[in-house]
Amino acid sequence: MVCSLKDKYQHMGNLLNEKQWRQYLAIEALEKDNTSLVPDFCN
Repeated sequence: MVCSLKDKYQHMGNLLNEKQWRQYLAIEALEKDNTSLVPDFCN
């Protein structure tokens, strides 16, 4: 079964608490080199 990205995020958001969810999104953003969405702690 293939879910859309939105469906995936909604499902995971229901499973995780807010802190874990924000951390997951931060990791996703870093993997996509979209560091503007997370604090700059890499340099």
